[in-house]
Amino acid sequence: MFGTALLVREWGRIGVFSRERVEAKRSLAEAWRDAERLAMRKRRRGYVPVGDC
Repeated sequence: MFGTALLVREWGRIGVFSRERVEAKRSLAEAWRDAERLAMRKRRRGYVPVGDC
């Protein structure tokens, strides 16, 4: 519980029930690294960050 970070992933259509996955990580650095890896994979597949549309 203490000393862990949660990486929360949520997906689905806007305005409709969405799916969510929560992963416990050992540290904030590990959660940040994994989030960056996921974002990099999505960008390779053609997704763009919301602020960059």
